[in-house]
Amino acid sequence: MKLWDRITGGGAAVSIELDKDVYVPGETVQVSANVLSKGDLKVNSVLVTLKGQEQIRYEVPVYDDDDEDEHHRRSDGRRYTGTRTETSTEETVSVEKRMPGANLSAGEEHTLEIGLRVPDNAPPTYIGPHARHTYALRVGLDVSWANDPEETVEVVVASAQYSGGGHGNQEGQEEDNWGDEQEEDGKSGWR
Repeated sequence: MKLWDRITGGGAAVSIELDKDVYVPGETVQVSANVLSKGDLKVNSVLVTLKGQEQIRYEVPVYDDDDEDEHHRRSDGRRYTGTRTETSTEETVSVEKRMPGANLSAGEEHTLEIGLRVPDNAPPTYIGPHARHTYALRVGLDVSWANDPEETVEVVVASAQYSGGGHGNQEGQEEDNWGDEQEEDGKSGWR
């Protein structure tokens, strides 16, 4: 592996596929994370996170204290000059799972099957003119002596009344399938 690849995180590429397009609270998001190793790589662990974020945009009045025109001033001496947009951001949901890593050889491609449950109280995805609630699912590799490769995809969460498609694993069972538990040569069970 080239030194530059190790410095910039070029040691692996991560891509994510989800089992469906829309989830409801209580369902398990089945994630297939494909990892292509570009060189020999020691992955210490894999971190999978699902985060919900609410953003609210609002207008705030702007006043100019330096204006000499007394006609446009408020009673407190400030003059209204317009508005500015501010944004408030709050994390509403955070679920994470840390998985064991593995030693990967150059050119190998592996798939990790990971289940992560959407919390029962997760608000639905919403995008409006002044507010939005979105979800992002991130798979990141903790790699020794290199930048950590990662991939992030959007996840859509509908209200619990949504009935489009199957509801997957609603019992909240978090399923992890890393292949065989241990191979005889001692390598981890990535496939």
